[in-house]
Amino acid sequence: MLRSVNDMFGYRIDATDGEIGRLDTVYFDDERWTIRYLVVDTGGWLSSRKVLVSPVAFGDAPVIEGGLRAELTREQVENSPPIDTARPVSRQHEWAYHQYYGYPTYWAGPGVWGAAAYPVAATAGIPPQNAEDMGHEAGDSHLRDASAVRGHHILASDGELGHVDDYLIDERSWMIRYLVVDTSNWLGGRRVLIPPTWVEAVSWEGATVQVGLTRASIESAPSYGDPTTVDDAFEQRLHDHYARHRRQGGAGPAAPTSTPVARLDELTDLEVADGHPDVRGWRVVARDGVLVGHVTHLVADPSALTVPFLEVGLEHGGTARNDSSGVLVPTSSVDLDRGTETVRVRDLAADRVSSLPSLSRSQHVSPAATQLRPGFGPRQGLRGGTHG
Repeated sequence: MLRSVNDMFGYRIDATDGEIGRLDTVYFDDERWTIRYLVVDTGGWLSSRKVLVSPVAFGDAPVIEGGLRAELTREQVENSPPIDTARPVSRQHEWAYHQYYGYPTYWAGPGVWGAAAYPVAATAGIPPQNAEDMGHEAGDSHLRDASAVRGHHILASDGELGHVDDYLIDERSWMIRYLVVDTSNWLGGRRVLIPPTWVEAVSWEGATVQVGLTRASIESAPSYGDPTTVDDAFEQRLHDHYARHRRQGGAGPAAPTSTPVARLDELTDLEVADGHPDVRGWRVVARDGVLVGHVTHLVADPSALTVPFLEVGLEHGGTARNDSSGVLVPTSSVDLDRGTETVRVRDLAADRVSSLPSLSRSQHVSPAATQLRPGFGPRQGLRGGTHG
Protein backbone atom coordinates (compact mmCIF):
# COMPACT_ATOMS: atom_id res chain seq x y z
CA MET A 1 0.00 0.00 0.00
CA LEU A 2 1.21 3.51 -0.81
CA ARG A 3 1.08 6.27 1.77
CA SER A 4 1.48 10.05 1.46
CA VAL A 5 4.33 11.47 3.53
CA ASN A 6 2.48 14.79 3.85
CA ASP A 7 -0.43 12.94 5.45
CA MET A 8 1.93 11.39 8.01
CA PHE A 9 3.22 14.69 9.39
CA GLY A 10 1.72 15.18 12.85
CA TYR A 11 1.09 11.45 13.33
CA ARG A 12 1.10 10.27 16.94
CA ILE A 13 4.07 7.93 17.57
CA ASP A 14 3.50 5.41 20.36
CA ALA A 15 5.91 3.21 22.28
CA THR A 16 4.80 -0.03 23.91
CA ASP A 17 4.14 1.83 27.17
CA GLY A 18 2.78 5.18 26.02
CA GLU A 19 3.07 8.01 23.55
CA ILE A 20 6.50 9.17 22.38
CA GLY A 21 5.41 12.29 20.52
CA ARG A 22 4.37 13.58 17.11
CA LEU A 23 6.01 13.08 13.74
CA ASP A 24 7.85 16.26 12.77
CA THR A 25 9.55 15.14 9.55
CA VAL A 26 11.32 12.18 7.97
CA TYR A 27 14.86 11.70 6.66
CA PHE A 28 15.41 9.76 3.43
CA ASP A 29 18.60 8.86 1.62
CA ASP A 30 18.87 10.09 -1.96
CA GLU A 31 20.76 7.01 -3.17
CA ARG A 32 18.20 4.31 -2.39
CA TRP A 33 15.25 6.71 -1.97
CA THR A 34 14.17 5.11 1.28
CA ILE A 35 12.90 6.63 4.55
CA ARG A 36 15.62 5.93 7.12
CA TYR A 37 14.38 7.82 10.17
CA LEU A 38 11.32 9.51 11.54
CA VAL A 39 12.05 12.69 13.49
CA VAL A 40 9.69 12.74 16.46
CA ASP A 41 9.01 15.81 18.60
CA THR A 42 8.59 14.35 22.08
CA GLY A 43 6.69 17.33 23.47
CA GLY A 44 6.63 18.02 27.20
CA TRP A 45 7.84 14.70 28.60
CA LEU A 46 11.36 15.21 27.17
CA SER A 47 11.25 19.02 27.07
CA SER A 48 10.35 18.97 23.36
CA ARG A 49 13.52 17.08 22.51
CA LYS A 50 13.51 15.55 19.05
CA VAL A 51 14.51 11.92 18.61
CA LEU A 52 15.10 9.56 15.73
CA VAL A 53 12.96 6.45 15.28
CA SER A 54 13.98 3.96 12.62
CA PRO A 55 11.33 2.15 10.53
CA VAL A 56 12.98 -1.01 11.88
CA ALA A 57 11.22 -0.24 15.18
CA PHE A 58 7.72 -0.47 13.70
CA GLY A 59 7.62 -4.15 12.79
CA ASP A 60 5.31 -5.52 10.13
CA ALA A 61 2.06 -3.75 11.07
CA PRO A 62 2.96 -0.32 12.45
CA VAL A 63 -0.17 1.67 11.62
CA ILE A 64 -2.61 2.44 14.40
CA GLU A 65 -5.51 4.89 14.36
CA GLY A 66 -4.00 8.31 13.78
CA GLY A 67 -0.41 7.20 14.10
CA LEU A 68 2.31 4.55 14.33
CA ARG A 69 3.33 2.12 17.09
CA ALA A 70 7.02 1.34 17.69
CA GLU A 71 8.37 -1.74 19.44
CA LEU A 72 10.28 0.48 21.87
CA THR A 73 9.81 1.63 25.43
CA ARG A 74 9.74 5.26 26.47
CA GLU A 75 12.87 4.62 28.55
CA GLN A 76 14.74 3.40 25.47
CA VAL A 77 13.74 6.53 23.60
CA GLU A 78 14.69 8.78 26.52
CA ASN A 79 18.20 7.28 26.69
CA SER A 80 18.77 7.21 22.91
CA PRO A 81 21.63 9.25 21.38
CA PRO A 82 20.65 12.94 21.11
CA ILE A 83 20.18 14.58 17.72
CA ASP A 84 20.82 18.17 16.71
CA THR A 85 18.12 18.78 14.09
CA ALA A 86 19.83 22.02 13.05
CA ARG A 87 22.74 19.99 11.62
CA PRO A 88 22.96 17.17 9.08
CA VAL A 89 22.91 13.68 10.58
CA SER A 90 26.43 12.31 10.25
CA ARG A 91 27.36 8.69 9.65
CA GLN A 92 29.00 8.73 13.08
CA HIS A 93 25.68 9.65 14.67
CA GLU A 94 23.90 6.94 12.71
CA TRP A 95 26.49 4.41 13.85
CA ALA A 96 25.96 5.36 17.51
CA TYR A 97 22.20 5.11 16.99
CA HIS A 98 22.39 1.62 15.45
CA GLN A 99 24.77 0.43 18.15
CA TYR A 100 22.42 1.68 20.86
CA TYR A 101 19.36 -0.15 19.49
CA GLY A 102 21.25 -3.17 18.17
CA TYR A 103 20.05 -2.60 14.61
CA PRO A 104 22.09 -3.68 11.59
CA THR A 105 23.38 -0.85 9.43
CA TYR A 106 21.29 -0.32 6.31
CA TRP A 107 24.22 1.00 4.23
CA ALA A 108 26.29 -2.22 4.39
CA GLY A 109 24.75 -5.00 2.30
CA PRO A 110 23.02 -5.71 -1.00
CA GLY A 111 19.47 -5.05 0.17
CA VAL A 112 17.60 -1.82 0.72
CA TRP A 113 17.97 -2.51 4.46
CA GLY A 114 21.49 -3.91 4.49
CA ALA A 115 21.07 -7.66 4.21
CA ALA A 116 17.28 -7.41 3.96
CA ALA A 117 14.66 -6.00 1.61
CA TYR A 118 12.35 -4.79 4.40
CA PRO A 119 13.05 -3.17 7.77
CA VAL A 120 11.04 -5.83 9.60
CA ALA A 121 13.48 -8.47 8.30
CA ALA A 122 16.52 -6.43 9.33
CA THR A 123 16.10 -7.37 13.02
CA ALA A 124 16.42 -11.13 12.60
CA GLY A 125 19.18 -11.47 15.18
CA ILE A 126 21.75 -9.61 13.08
CA PRO A 127 24.04 -7.40 15.18
CA PRO A 128 25.40 -4.11 13.85
CA GLN A 129 28.24 -4.47 11.39
CA ASN A 130 31.85 -3.81 12.26
CA ALA A 131 33.06 -0.28 12.77
CA GLU A 132 34.87 -0.33 9.43
CA ASP A 133 31.47 -0.52 7.74
CA MET A 134 30.47 2.78 9.29
CA GLY A 135 31.87 4.95 6.50
CA HIS A 136 34.74 7.33 7.04
CA GLU A 137 33.52 10.63 5.63
CA ALA A 138 31.53 13.02 7.78
CA GLY A 139 29.14 13.78 4.93
CA ASP A 140 28.70 10.15 3.94
CA SER A 141 25.08 9.53 4.89
CA HIS A 142 23.18 11.09 1.94
CA LEU A 143 20.27 11.84 4.28
CA ARG A 144 17.83 14.59 3.35
CA ASP A 145 14.95 16.17 5.22
CA ALA A 146 11.74 15.47 3.30
CA SER A 147 10.19 18.71 4.58
CA ALA A 148 13.11 20.71 3.23
CA VAL A 149 13.17 19.01 -0.19
CA ARG A 150 9.43 19.55 -0.52
CA GLY A 151 9.20 22.70 -2.61
CA HIS A 152 12.41 22.05 -4.56
CA HIS A 153 11.98 23.01 -8.21
CA ILE A 154 11.98 20.29 -10.86
CA LEU A 155 14.68 20.78 -13.51
CA ALA A 156 13.72 18.83 -16.62
CA SER A 157 16.28 18.23 -19.37
CA ASP A 158 14.93 21.27 -21.24
CA GLY A 159 13.99 23.66 -18.46
CA GLU A 160 12.21 24.12 -15.14
CA LEU A 161 8.74 22.76 -14.49
CA GLY A 162 6.96 22.76 -11.14
CA HIS A 163 8.13 21.62 -7.74
CA VAL A 164 8.12 18.65 -5.36
CA ASP A 165 4.83 18.62 -3.45
CA ASP A 166 4.77 15.24 -1.67
CA TYR A 167 6.17 11.70 -1.67
CA LEU A 168 4.42 8.34 -1.94
CA ILE A 169 6.08 5.56 0.05
CA ASP A 170 5.59 1.80 0.17
CA GLU A 171 4.53 1.28 3.78
CA ARG A 172 6.26 -2.11 4.04
CA SER A 173 9.67 -1.28 2.58
CA TRP A 174 9.52 2.48 3.38
CA MET A 175 10.91 3.15 -0.09
CA ILE A 176 9.82 6.32 -1.89
CA ARG A 177 8.01 4.97 -4.92
CA TYR A 178 7.11 8.34 -6.41
CA LEU A 179 7.73 12.04 -6.11
CA VAL A 180 4.47 13.97 -6.31
CA VAL A 181 5.15 16.97 -8.55
CA ASP A 182 2.99 20.06 -8.87
CA THR A 183 3.62 21.11 -12.47
CA SER A 184 2.96 24.78 -11.74
CA ASN A 185 5.26 27.31 -10.11
CA TRP A 186 2.30 29.56 -9.38
CA LEU A 187 -1.36 28.79 -10.20
CA GLY A 188 -3.22 26.36 -12.41
CA GLY A 189 -0.93 23.33 -12.38
CA ARG A 190 -1.82 19.71 -11.85
CA ARG A 191 -0.04 16.96 -9.96
CA VAL A 192 1.85 14.08 -11.57
CA LEU A 193 4.11 11.31 -10.30
CA ILE A 194 7.79 10.83 -11.15
CA PRO A 195 9.60 7.63 -10.09
CA PRO A 196 12.92 8.38 -8.32
CA THR A 197 14.72 6.29 -10.95
CA TRP A 198 14.46 9.37 -13.21
CA VAL A 199 16.14 11.64 -10.65
CA GLU A 200 19.69 12.57 -11.62
CA ALA A 201 20.65 15.02 -8.87
CA VAL A 202 19.25 16.79 -5.82
CA SER A 203 20.74 20.20 -5.12
CA TRP A 204 20.24 21.69 -1.68
CA GLU A 205 22.00 24.94 -2.57
CA GLY A 206 19.95 25.36 -5.73
CA ALA A 207 16.74 23.93 -4.20
CA THR A 208 16.28 21.76 -7.30
CA VAL A 209 15.65 18.16 -8.26
CA GLN A 210 17.06 17.35 -11.69
CA VAL A 211 15.33 14.63 -13.72
CA GLY A 212 16.14 12.93 -17.02
CA LEU A 213 12.78 13.82 -18.53
CA THR A 214 11.56 16.58 -20.80
CA ARG A 215 9.02 19.15 -19.74
CA ALA A 216 6.55 17.75 -22.28
CA SER A 217 6.84 14.21 -20.91
CA ILE A 218 6.14 15.44 -17.38
CA GLU A 219 3.27 17.71 -18.41
CA SER A 220 1.59 14.90 -20.36
CA ALA A 221 1.94 12.27 -17.62
CA PRO A 222 -1.28 10.86 -16.10
CA SER A 223 -2.79 13.17 -13.47
CA TYR A 224 -2.45 12.09 -9.84
CA GLY A 225 -5.27 12.50 -7.33
CA ASP A 226 -4.46 10.75 -4.04
CA PRO A 227 -2.82 7.45 -2.96
CA THR A 228 -6.06 5.50 -3.40
CA THR A 229 -6.04 6.26 -7.14
CA VAL A 230 -2.62 4.68 -7.68
CA ASP A 231 -3.63 1.12 -8.50
CA ASP A 232 -1.86 -1.42 -10.73
CA ALA A 233 -3.51 -0.05 -13.88
CA PHE A 234 -2.48 3.53 -13.08
CA GLU A 235 1.11 2.52 -12.38
CA GLN A 236 1.29 0.56 -15.61
CA ARG A 237 0.04 3.56 -17.60
CA LEU A 238 2.55 5.82 -15.86
CA HIS A 239 5.55 3.58 -16.47
CA ASP A 240 4.48 2.95 -20.08
CA HIS A 241 4.26 6.72 -20.58
CA TYR A 242 7.83 7.34 -19.41
CA ALA A 243 9.08 4.24 -21.26
CA ARG A 244 7.69 5.68 -24.52
CA HIS A 245 9.61 8.87 -23.78
CA ARG A 246 12.81 6.83 -23.53
CA ARG A 247 12.11 4.84 -26.71
CA GLN A 248 11.33 8.00 -28.66
CA GLY A 249 14.77 9.34 -27.90
CA GLY A 250 13.86 11.87 -25.25
CA ALA A 251 16.67 13.88 -23.77
CA GLY A 252 18.86 11.87 -21.43
CA PRO A 253 20.04 12.91 -18.00
CA ALA A 254 21.30 16.45 -17.99
CA ALA A 255 24.43 17.50 -16.17
CA PRO A 256 23.73 19.13 -12.82
CA THR A 257 23.60 22.87 -13.06
CA SER A 258 23.57 25.70 -10.57
CA THR A 259 21.27 28.67 -10.83
CA PRO A 260 23.09 32.03 -11.02
CA VAL A 261 21.43 34.20 -8.42
CA ALA A 262 22.04 37.59 -6.88
CA ARG A 263 20.36 39.95 -4.47
CA LEU A 264 17.86 42.19 -6.20
CA ASP A 265 19.50 45.24 -4.62
CA GLU A 266 22.63 44.44 -6.64
CA LEU A 267 20.78 44.15 -9.97
CA THR A 268 20.16 47.77 -10.90
CA ASP A 269 18.20 46.94 -14.08
CA LEU A 270 15.58 44.78 -12.34
CA GLU A 271 12.68 45.65 -10.10
CA VAL A 272 9.60 43.99 -8.63
CA ALA A 273 6.80 43.90 -11.18
CA ASP A 274 3.77 46.16 -10.68
CA GLY A 275 1.01 44.60 -8.61
CA HIS A 276 3.33 42.29 -6.68
CA PRO A 277 4.29 43.06 -3.06
CA ASP A 278 7.85 43.82 -2.10
CA VAL A 279 8.29 41.73 1.03
CA ARG A 280 11.64 43.14 2.13
CA GLY A 281 11.37 43.99 5.80
CA TRP A 282 8.41 41.67 6.39
CA ARG A 283 8.35 39.40 9.44
CA VAL A 284 9.19 35.71 8.87
CA VAL A 285 7.33 33.14 10.99
CA ALA A 286 8.13 29.43 11.08
CA ARG A 287 5.63 26.58 10.88
CA ASP A 288 5.28 26.50 14.67
CA GLY A 289 4.37 30.22 14.80
CA VAL A 290 7.75 31.41 16.13
CA LEU A 291 9.19 34.65 14.72
CA VAL A 292 12.58 33.76 13.22
CA GLY A 293 13.58 37.02 11.54
CA HIS A 294 12.83 39.46 8.74
CA VAL A 295 13.27 39.41 4.96
CA THR A 296 16.45 41.32 4.18
CA HIS A 297 16.79 40.63 0.45
CA LEU A 298 14.98 39.16 -2.55
CA VAL A 299 17.36 36.71 -4.22
CA ALA A 300 16.70 36.72 -7.96
CA ASP A 301 17.47 34.47 -10.91
CA PRO A 302 17.78 37.15 -13.62
CA SER A 303 17.89 34.68 -16.51
CA ALA A 304 14.46 33.29 -15.58
CA LEU A 305 13.07 36.56 -14.17
CA THR A 306 12.07 34.84 -10.94
CA VAL A 307 12.73 35.11 -7.22
CA PRO A 308 13.62 31.56 -6.11
CA PHE A 309 14.72 32.60 -2.59
CA LEU A 310 14.16 35.08 0.18
CA GLU A 311 17.20 35.98 2.24
CA VAL A 312 16.13 36.09 5.87
CA GLY A 313 18.11 37.85 8.58
CA LEU A 314 17.75 35.71 11.69
CA GLU A 315 16.88 37.33 14.99
CA HIS A 316 19.85 37.93 17.28
CA GLY A 317 19.02 39.66 20.55
CA GLY A 318 15.72 40.92 19.17
CA THR A 319 17.10 42.57 16.02
CA ALA A 320 17.37 41.25 12.48
CA ARG A 321 20.81 41.07 10.93
CA ASN A 322 21.46 42.18 7.36
CA ASP A 323 24.90 40.59 6.98
CA SER A 324 25.97 37.25 5.54
CA SER A 325 24.40 35.33 8.43
CA GLY A 326 21.06 35.43 6.60
CA VAL A 327 19.66 32.14 5.32
CA LEU A 328 17.97 31.34 2.01
CA VAL A 329 14.31 30.30 2.23
CA PRO A 330 12.81 28.88 -1.01
CA THR A 331 9.84 30.97 -2.13
CA SER A 332 8.00 27.78 -3.06
CA SER A 333 7.86 26.89 0.66
CA VAL A 334 6.22 30.05 2.02
CA ASP A 335 2.87 31.86 2.05
CA LEU A 336 2.08 35.56 2.48
CA ASP A 337 -0.16 37.27 4.98
CA ARG A 338 -0.49 40.72 3.41
CA GLY A 339 -2.62 42.13 6.21
CA THR A 340 0.12 41.67 8.80
CA GLU A 341 3.05 41.80 6.35
CA THR A 342 4.17 38.34 7.42
CA VAL A 343 5.91 35.58 5.48
CA ARG A 344 4.96 32.15 6.83
CA VAL A 345 7.29 29.19 6.24
CA ARG A 346 5.05 26.15 5.69
CA ASP A 347 7.46 23.27 6.10
CA LEU A 348 10.06 24.12 8.75
CA ALA A 349 9.90 24.70 12.50
CA ALA A 350 11.90 27.57 14.01
CA ASP A 351 14.78 25.39 15.19
CA ARG A 352 15.31 24.13 11.63
CA VAL A 353 15.29 27.44 9.78
CA SER A 354 18.79 28.28 11.02
CA SER A 355 20.14 25.18 9.25
CA LEU A 356 19.19 26.55 5.82
CA PRO A 357 22.11 27.55 3.57
CA SER A 358 23.41 31.09 3.17
CA LEU A 359 24.26 33.04 0.04
CA SER A 360 28.02 32.87 0.30
CA ARG A 361 28.58 35.38 -2.47
CA SER A 362 26.45 37.12 -5.07
CA GLN A 363 26.83 36.09 -8.68
CA HIS A 364 26.54 39.21 -10.83
CA VAL A 365 24.94 38.50 -14.19
CA SER A 366 23.52 40.74 -16.90
CA PRO A 367 19.70 40.88 -16.69
CA ALA A 368 17.70 40.37 -19.85
CA ALA A 369 14.69 42.50 -18.89
CA THR A 370 13.59 45.20 -16.49
CA GLN A 371 10.53 43.64 -14.88
CA LEU A 372 10.81 40.80 -12.40
CA ARG A 373 7.82 38.49 -11.84
CA PRO A 374 8.48 36.81 -8.50
CA GLY A 375 5.20 34.91 -8.38
CA PHE A 376 3.58 36.87 -5.56
CA GLY A 377 0.08 35.58 -6.20
CA PRO A 378 -2.98 37.14 -4.58
CA ARG A 379 -4.39 33.75 -3.54
CA GLN A 380 -1.45 31.51 -2.79
CA GLY A 381 1.25 33.97 -1.81
CA LEU A 382 4.86 33.18 -2.71
CA ARG A 383 4.84 30.08 -4.85
CA GLY A 384 8.00 30.38 -6.87
CA GLY A 385 8.49 32.19 -10.14
CA THR A 386 6.45 32.22 -13.32
CA HIS A 387 7.43 33.13 -16.83
CA GLY A 388 3.99 34.07 -18.08
